[in-house]
Amino acid sequence: MAQALTIRGLQGAPLSARDDRLINDILTEGLMPGADADEFKVQQQASPNMTVRVGSGTAGDRYVVPGEAGQGTFIVHNRNDPYVGSGNSDVPIANGHASNPRIDGIDLRVYDDEFDSSGFSKAEVVVTQGTPAASPVAPAVPDGAARLATILVPAAESSSIGTGDITDTRRQSVVNGGGVLVVTSATRPLSPFEGMQIFETDTNRSLIYDGTEWVITGQIGAWTLYTPADSNITVGNGIRVAAYHRQGRSVQFRYQFQTGSTSSIGSNPGIGLPFTTSGRPVFAAAYEDGSANAWLGGFARAGTAANIAFLYNPTTGIVTATSPFIWSSSDWILVTGTYEAAA
Repeated sequence: MAQALTIRGLQGAPLSARDDRLINDILTEGLMPGADADEFKVQQQASPNMTVRVGSGTAGDRYVVPGEAGQGTFIVHNRNDPYVGSGNSDVPIANGHASNPRIDGIDLRVYDDEFDSSGFSKAEVVVTQGTPAASPVAPAVPDGAARLATILVPAAESSSIGTGDITDTRRQSVVNGGGVLVVTSATRPLSPFEGMQIFETDTNRSLIYDGTEWVITGQIGAWTLYTPADSNITVGNGIRVAAYHRQGRSVQFRYQFQTGSTSSIGSNPGIGLPFTTSGRPVFAAAYEDGSANAWLGGFARAGTAANIAFLYNPTTGIVTATSPFIWSSSDWILVTGTYEAAA
């Protein structure tokens, strides 16, 4: 028996709307790449009242909405078409319960008569009203919908919904099962999901979301400079350079400080680390007495959950203003090491 094959993108190809939706299954729920900040964003009105505004941007306003099993995935456009509306949309919110608050969902819902027998083939922004309670929870997202935001409606509220009542829950769409989203550190995804991966063009870092926070998994290019929060060290007109490279919770760093005429080293000095430590790491250190052109080895030690590593020398222990030598201009402190960050 001959196979029945269809081709997407070929003129006259017999590709149904359902076939097209199934192809879209490669995308996860959320805004398409390149979306403006206002696209499908739920906001208070300029003069707050009991409606909220669903914004439209200028990048095409496309949002990926998952369908039911076997239905495929929809890409909803808001570009002055009759399916969603023209530009910004005002969504009415019901007055609050007399004595308890509630949480409503603002959902982008797709009606597909072939699957839901709704009698409609359209998309629209709907309110899924929650149940009033002393500690309210958001209602379930309807089938064939994507949640754009939740609204906390205070008890007895009947005049306005403000920014503080709105929680943005939009996601960023990526390729299902993988795909790296290219962003900047200022445009990270709005509602990331566990396992989501991004690359920041301004920091040259790769990060993955662990369900709680973004974790650095790699960095290309030069190490990142940082300003150490030193203890009992006065830089003055000296020259201090510190940098680090981080992958996950593994941190490599280097610290170098050449004293100047207004620099000073106090008793029990410590160098600032780029991230708080886990455990009690020990690092290699070296000190140069510039006047004698003599180098001494040493080490630096940090405490648990610390961001300071204190300096030690091999002869008298703790470094002081006069040990391992009397510090003056053109002396050096060098420290380098690797450690596990606390988070």
